[in-house]
Amino acid sequence: MVSERNKLKIVLDTNVYVSALIFSGIPDEIIDLVREDRLELLVSPSILLELGRILREKFNFPRKEVFYALSEIRRIATVVTPNKKVNIVKDDDADNRVLECAIEGRAHYIITGDKKHLRSLGKCQDINILLPSEFIKGVIL
Repeated sequence: MVSERNKLKIVLDTNVYVSALIFSGIPDEIIDLVREDRLELLVSPSILLELGRILREKFNFPRKEVFYALSEIRRIATVVTPNKKVNIVKDDDADNRVLECAIEGRAHYIITGDKKHLRSLGKCQDINILLPSEFIKGVIL
């Protein structure tokens, strides 16, 4: 088991959670690494709220399933409440909530499936922003 001090801290963009829940694949592998206690997942109340909204509105998840999914994330993640707001991503304010969580939690990586906003930054402060496949192939393997 990796010690708490050496464990990589990650923040997942909501699209990675959606992919893990609906399509499995690499995003689900990342969640499994968290469940195996190999990574520390950081999440904020804002990210959970956004994920719940997306699951209900865009994917028609029943409320019970949304509750279960969010409860499971809370169970395996460290909930971080950011103290500072950022406005780095102008076109998608929800991405700023991801950045805030990562900054507050001192994450090592942000993992996103969105190449347009977060991934195009490449880095925020000392936090690398990678696609799920880049994270698995370049960091984990």
